[in-house]
Amino acid sequence: KGMGLGLVFNDIVRSQMTQKGDGTVSAKEAVQRAVAIGYPAGCTIIGDVESGWPLTTPFADEWTQTLIDAGYSPGLYAGMSSPTE
Repeated sequence: KGMGLGLVFNDIVRSQMTQKGDGTVSAKEAVQRAVAIGYPAGCTIIGDVESGWPLTTPFADEWTQTLIDAGYSPGLYAGMSSPTE
């Protein structure tokens, strides 16, 4: 009941989403920043992935598992491209 909040991490870098380990690196940085501002474990951290970026299953899996291991609830915000005609 009521409103929920999630911390949005918008510093995922497009060029750092395609190699093994990139999701882990981004998630660890998000956790470090969350801890630095006192954002408590158990809360949600949402990764901002812009429209057209190469979001892959391995990146999403690494992001998810790293945040879970750190005690946070993971999320990804992925913009959708509008269809071209």
